[in-house]
Amino acid sequence: MFLGSRVPGLPFYTAATDSMLPNSFHDLTHARDLVTTWTSRLFHFMRTVADEHKFRDPGGVALDELAKAQELEQQFINLDRLLWDYMHKPTAKLTIREQHGLGMLRSRVKINRILSATCLYSEATIFDRYIPEFQDILTTCQFIMGSDNAERRLFSVSLDEGLIHPLFFLSTHCRDGMIRHQALEQLNKLPTRDGIWHVETTARTAEMCIRFEEALCEKEVPLCSDIPEWRRIHSAGFDGWDDEAPRRKVKVHLRTRPNGPDGEWSEFTEYFDWSVVIDKSFECSFGLLMSAKLHRFPPCHEGLEDNLRRAGQLLESAV
Repeated sequence: MFLGSRVPGLPFYTAATDSMLPNSFHDLTHARDLVTTWTSRLFHFMRTVADEHKFRDPGGVALDELAKAQELEQQFINLDRLLWDYMHKPTAKLTIREQHGLGMLRSRVKINRILSATCLYSEATIFDRYIPEFQDILTTCQFIMGSDNAERRLFSVSLDEGLIHPLFFLSTHCRDGMIRHQALEQLNKLPTRDGIWHVETTARTAEMCIRFEEALCEKEVPLCSDIPEWRRIHSAGFDGWDDEAPRRKVKVHLRTRPNGPDGEWSEFTEYFDWSVVIDKSFECSFGLLMSAKLHRFPPCHEGLEDNLRRAGQLLESAV
């Protein structure tokens, strides 16, 4: 959510009416809507104001900009308190699925609090002061990942998508070796599906960031103090892959400032790729099924594999 460079917008009614936080949440939907609203406000501020100081022209922060960042941070602290109160509300009988959703909202709010407090500063070491928050986010993700699979399947799409960002954030922004390596381990446990590569792409990008920053450390599990500012990655991203090539390849960009926060950018690029099984590709399967449909071959009820096999046999006999 809002991971790219686009500026999120808000409907006029929402922007006008949701400026004040309530004393309590009515339900999870109410909580989710308010968290999303304030997340949009945060990223609008980051993209239109803070990124100029963080990435292009460090320093020179105006007092009103600093006040706005502090206001956003306080709002997310208040949202976290409201979510905590709702979780411990005696009349709230939450199912496992609702507990997962509440946990993801709290992780999102904690991340937003950290971003609010750091978005105007170009130093990557500023994240070192939020180790307790990083640990709380990791604990929440581990609780969700360790829950019963049967219950998780009802929530699998939203849950998996919701876990990618906090785990990637921990892996790339927290320099405490124990926390970031555990986050990467959890990220690698998320399910990957044929044709959906963002989980593996994100995990491999996080691995590159950790390997680059810890390359000069002599400790197996380094501390924040073991990774100097000039070695830290300030931004990481990846390009798309080439669908025409026999192997899918992703280009990862890692940007550092080796001469200090006000120095020039230095960019490192790495590639990774993986094999694509051609006979089980989405394109072949989809094309085969569509061809069978165009020829009006009746489907069977045994499953996708049987339908594909039957479609192939009928197409061969038709030709």
